[in-house]
Amino acid sequence: MVSIREDEEVAGAFGVNAYAVKCLALMASAAVAGLAGGLYCWYLTYIIPTTVFGLDVAIGPIVMAMLGGSGTVVGPLLGAFVVDVVREVLRLKTQYLALTVYGAILVLVGLFLPGGLAEPHRWRRLAVRLRRRAT
Repeated sequence: MVSIREDEEVAGAFGVNAYAVKCLALMASAAVAGLAGGLYCWYLTYIIPTTVFGLDVAIGPIVMAMLGGSGTVVGPLLGAFVVDVVREVLRLKTQYLALTVYGAILVLVGLFLPGGLAEPHRWRRLAVRLRRRAT
């Protein structure tokens, strides 16, 4: 997978079947997504289109991945935690503001945090700044 991501032609020259590896990756991710969808429907115990096919369900994972950052394992988990907290706070205040806040988060993350919250060098710079202030 890494060799195909870096240079598909070179990987092919070394005998890696790029098409087969890409298909395998697609099947594995689709299986995980299908399993997650099945478990979610089992958890809800009933399915109505607004809870399963709503815009909130479609945009939520995208916002989580963008906010956390996709370069690390911790990034999407951090993004999911932040978005879930925001979702619950908005649910208590108003239910119709959630999509507007998701849109604002997408725009702000795209402008100011293109690597997400879990971008490693961002935390290193913050640690260096804090050490300088402490001394």
